[in-house]
Amino acid sequence: MKLLSTALAVFALLAATTEASPMLRQVAEGKKSKTPQPTEAPVEQQDPTQQQDPTQQQDPTQQQQQSPTPSGNGCTLSGTYKKGTDISKCSSITVNSLTVPAGVTLDLSAAKTGATIEFVGTTTFGTQKWEGPLVRVSGTDLTVKGSGTLDGQGAWYWKQGQSITRPVFFKLQNVISSTVSGFTIKNMPFRTFSIVTCKDTTLSGLTIDSRAGNGLAKNTDGFGLTKNDHITITRNKIYNQDDCLAMQSSTNTVFSYNYCSGSHGISVGSLGGNSVDQSTTVRGLIVEGNIIEDSDNGLRIKTIIGLKGLVSDVKYVDNELLNVKNGIVIRSDYSKAKGGYTNAPTSQVQITGVTVSGLTGSAKNLYDIKTNPKVVSDWTFSGIDVKASLKGTLAGMPNSLSIGCPGECNVRLTVELGTGPASANTSPSRFAGSPRGFAALAPTRLSWRCGYGHPPLSRAPVPPDYSSLNPHFPICLHRSTSPLYKAMKLTYAALAVFALIAATVNGSPMLREEAEGGYPVQQQQQGTSTCNLTGTYKKGTDISQCSTITIGSLSVPAGVTLDLSRAKNGATIQFTGTTTFGTLKWNGPLVTLSGTGVTVKGNGKLDGQGAWYWKQGQQTTRPVFFQVHKAIHSTISGFTIMNAPYRTFSIVDSMYTTLTGLTLDSRAGNGVATNTDGFDLSCNDHITITGNTIYNQDDCLAMQSSTNTFFTNNHCYNSHGISVGSLGGNTVDRTTTVAGLTVQGNHIHDSDNGLRIKTIIGLKGLVKDIKFIDNELSNVRNAIVVHSDYSKSKGGYTGAATSQAQITGVTVSGLTGTATNLYDIEVNPNAVSSWKFSGIQVKAASKGKLNGVPGGVAA
Repeated sequence: MKLLSTALAVFALLAATTEASPMLRQVAEGKKSKTPQPTEAPVEQQDPTQQQDPTQQQDPTQQQQQSPTPSGNGCTLSGTYKKGTDISKCSSITVNSLTVPAGVTLDLSAAKTGATIEFVGTTTFGTQKWEGPLVRVSGTDLTVKGSGTLDGQGAWYWKQGQSITRPVFFKLQNVISSTVSGFTIKNMPFRTFSIVTCKDTTLSGLTIDSRAGNGLAKNTDGFGLTKNDHITITRNKIYNQDDCLAMQSSTNTVFSYNYCSGSHGISVGSLGGNSVDQSTTVRGLIVEGNIIEDSDNGLRIKTIIGLKGLVSDVKYVDNELLNVKNGIVIRSDYSKAKGGYTNAPTSQVQITGVTVSGLTGSAKNLYDIKTNPKVVSDWTFSGIDVKASLKGTLAGMPNSLSIGCPGECNVRLTVELGTGPASANTSPSRFAGSPRGFAALAPTRLSWRCGYGHPPLSRAPVPPDYSSLNPHFPICLHRSTSPLYKAMKLTYAALAVFALIAATVNGSPMLREEAEGGYPVQQQQQGTSTCNLTGTYKKGTDISQCSTITIGSLSVPAGVTLDLSRAKNGATIQFTGTTTFGTLKWNGPLVTLSGTGVTVKGNGKLDGQGAWYWKQGQQTTRPVFFQVHKAIHSTISGFTIMNAPYRTFSIVDSMYTTLTGLTLDSRAGNGVATNTDGFDLSCNDHITITGNTIYNQDDCLAMQSSTNTFFTNNHCYNSHGISVGSLGGNTVDRTTTVAGLTVQGNHIHDSDNGLRIKTIIGLKGLVKDIKFIDNELSNVRNAIVVHSDYSKSKGGYTGAATSQAQITGVTVSGLTGTATNLYDIEVNPNAVSSWKFSGIQVKAASKGKLNGVPGGVAA
């Protein structure tokens, strides 16, 4: 009866399509389709500026240097590199189609503080048996970026096997408060990035590629970390044949939203030494939102037999495995001499505080755990929905850990069908539980749930504008020993796929193969072009056909928005020169951006001419500067926004997007540039803001609402602090919720507040799972501020803490520096719970006040 009724319901769903004309393609599982993809004819370039024709970008003339000796502020290295080239006086260094002789290091370690290093063209390294590195970088406040390629000619090494001496490719040593982004490293002979004794540095948007090795490119680790603090590695693509991440030692590391293919997994270790010290400690590691495909391991910790060390506070959150041999690997029996496991777990390395929260996908063995039970404690595994052939080995785990067998759960299959046609801004979602390679361009999602309490297996959620889809058609199965179970599951899956194909109302869903590379990639059009915007910008300029948009010295008239919201999926937008905006009393924004897979970067400046507004006071209408609206899987990096009239970044309804290496500068306001918030977030999911410098005169971060946000390794000057709120509304919904916020490794200087939460009197909302970790204050008035008595009409606190917004799960773990008052807390005791404060070492003139705090908080 259940099978019959469900089938009838699905067929009813199929029959309900109106005005639909679905196009079907045959997609063989694991193979390329034999049916051609729909394409468009090449598009003639239009006139994007309507002032002058956008020029097709010409190949830059490459200056050949036989003896490259840079001088002046801007330097170029091209031709053949000479050992000992002095770059110490260069503010910017362009490495352009350079040849580096065998046995020579491209030495960028003398770069001056604040320098920009840009790789363009292809830099090739000669081959020789030596230890390297091929590239060395050191320095403070560096921006290392570019669209170029660095080629290590690994094939010469790979064919000679693992026993020969091979060079490390790119060594970062003593790099502080810097960003590394954008370029490609390919054909590495050995380890790719060796990151040693670095601090407060972000690596993002890089491609590491040894696919040409095809199994021979051994020991090509992606990122190797030793004795660092506060390193963020986010949104990179790594194709290699060893560890994607290798944590030898380091503290406060974030490894998020990376794609790892062909690797040995995301690894801690091998780790161990004669004592527990900086070189044998991994602590405070967050591994979140990564995809690991076609790899030996998924998540791995390995410690060395007989040796000591510490692995502490390691969190694996919402990662996905695809065709992985071993899902979760923790071993205390690794031998460096043998290069493998011994099956005798005698390591003395403590492995404590390990959390796996959300793991999906497919693996052969779910577990490969063999640990010393005397050195493991405090593990928590939850939300593990991996389709595995075998449960695998679990030996020596902490007694308190509860693990169910793979597949012992209820299964919920959900089909969500959009009621409108596919949008250019719709993010394609992987069909969880379906053949790999299917993706939908229509606003449609198919997902399996393992148990009703876990998130769906489909990794990419429906974009915010399609968050309420219908019809919503659940099919619930109970896993049992019944011989009908497998047949039922296959039947339901097949029916659901057909329903998904056929039942879009007023739409024409089109299935396509997902491009290799991990994250869904939007279908590219033929006739792509490169466009320049210079001179005077004209409202309505069409950039929709431009794959690359270079914004040079542009003047935007008063009252006009520089509209980048029609950027095609996958476009690159680069700011060079200075873009200036005219002055007018209006709401703005001065710039608006939308799109999927968009890269916005450059070393240019955007000048909002804030002085014209500031002198007129707070009552005048002022424009928001840069609106990021419905940006999905995108990155924004590198450029400077100066003289903001009002809020700088307004980020709304965006997800899986990173902002890094930016400078926001309203110092010219010198106390009158009020309301110049740095980053203002509403209704987003999975936004990462890291490695930025913000000079402003309001909140450095203002979290109105959003989920799963990282704010890490930023410098905030002269601000109102890092703030949640002001928050509150008539109901608890996505507009009044901040959940899953990590604020880590930031420096807050000369500011009114350090860490702040403020909720509005009489209103409802939710502030949940907020982690403030290892932040530093310098000359701050109030270090930790939590208020339930904010009045928007008065623009301040009332002293009556009547807000109904729940503030729960707040952790302050590590806070140092100087402040006038350590605490300024005035909260509704009926709306607060589960706070934990530890590691607070702030030198404060006064303790301040703590009114209404939850019981058990030791201040």
